[in-house]
Amino acid sequence: MALAMPKMRGVLPRTENIGLETQYTRLSRMALRNFKGHKNLDLDLGKITALIGPTGSGKSTILQALLMLKATLEEGGDATGGDAYDYGGFRDIVTDGDAARRIRIGVKGEKITSDNGAPDVASAFTYSAKFGERGQADEVNATVEMRRCLEPSGAYETSLVHVYAGNSGLDVITDARTSSEHSQKAESGFAPRVHPYPDVHPEASAFAGAFANGEYFQTLLDGVWHVPFSRVVTSYALPLRYDAGMLSADRAKGASSLLSWLSTDPSLQDKISSLLADIGLRRIVTRNIPTAEAKGRQGALGADFVGGRPPSAVVHEGSGSNQLIMLLAVLAGSPRGSVITIEEPEIHLDPETQSRLVGAMLRMSVEEDKQVIFTSHSSHLLYPLLGYVKKEGFPITNSDVVINYFDTDETGAVAGVERLAINENGQVDGGLRGFWNANMKALDDLLG
Repeated sequence: MALAMPKMRGVLPRTENIGLETQYTRLSRMALRNFKGHKNLDLDLGKITALIGPTGSGKSTILQALLMLKATLEEGGDATGGDAYDYGGFRDIVTDGDAARRIRIGVKGEKITSDNGAPDVASAFTYSAKFGERGQADEVNATVEMRRCLEPSGAYETSLVHVYAGNSGLDVITDARTSSEHSQKAESGFAPRVHPYPDVHPEASAFAGAFANGEYFQTLLDGVWHVPFSRVVTSYALPLRYDAGMLSADRAKGASSLLSWLSTDPSLQDKISSLLADIGLRRIVTRNIPTAEAKGRQGALGADFVGGRPPSAVVHEGSGSNQLIMLLAVLAGSPRGSVITIEEPEIHLDPETQSRLVGAMLRMSVEEDKQVIFTSHSSHLLYPLLGYVKKEGFPITNSDVVINYFDTDETGAVAGVERLAINENGQVDGGLRGFWNANMKALDDLLG
């Protein structure tokens, strides 16, 4: 019988809350098997990752897969349909609609976590889930190699923990040891022991025990924040909300939660206004809307752009500046060290504003150590990004930036992904595929 997934929190036994606090999450690699158009895909991810290529080549699928994987770690999460998306049934998302296949989504990365005020713990991790015909995860695998400094000796302690949850039940493998023990145990052929929960290896530290009881694994992807394609404020007055629906696929619900968030956090308003100024736009303020103006609704909120000319309601502005509010709210309001995924940051923006937006995105990435993964069809984002790689003294290098080009075949089907080589001067080997050729053809047609 399949597990009651996707909700690893409900599958892994849990004791007391041990107070783990994520300081930093960074994804370095992602794998997809039989998910939508990607039958067999392995993808590199950097501190800044751009996913480019023709329409329909599977770029947004990467962001959707990450949301689907995150849902397996959330209480009551629905892998194929959540507040931020609705993928339909299993046949709608499995490659070629073949229900006999199984979908697998996996990530590899690193994480720094604090444990009730103790020294920070650095961890390398992998996490993957398999999905069957029910459209829910029926098998998950997670592995973490943790390293923590043991003060005041300066030695370090490592714990390797693997958790498997599937139809056969739950298995936990733990191995904890200090740096002074490494060579001796390697020579003696020491191997981790396998125990079903709750028996944990007797040498495992309390922190390794926290891994084993599931607390750590449940935080693996908590740092992932998504900026959806649909992200505009669509009403003059919106009700005050106190939920996490800002990332909802329901635009009205998402906009209402966004303004509620801003109204209760003036510092975030100031931060967004600072980023808007960098981009060349006016600052934003939220305000209470009188019941008469709100058509009888009490507790309604609105937002205005102010500065330089008379205030104007956000809903009265064009979609370009409007959609930036949610994008910048997630970029600025997410915790330090988060992973931010964005669907086409450039939508509805002129070329100059797009170029300045790149600066704002990089500012948040550098100042708050955030990873940004975005899809794009715009050279007005990509060339400025590459320019920052070349910029002397700017703390972004070619090793921090990954550009993955997604291609299609003659039928329009997904054909594969290529990581484009970037040198230290921000130059792409062979140029940005899909941009130069299209521009030259349009110019040739114009002059022809």
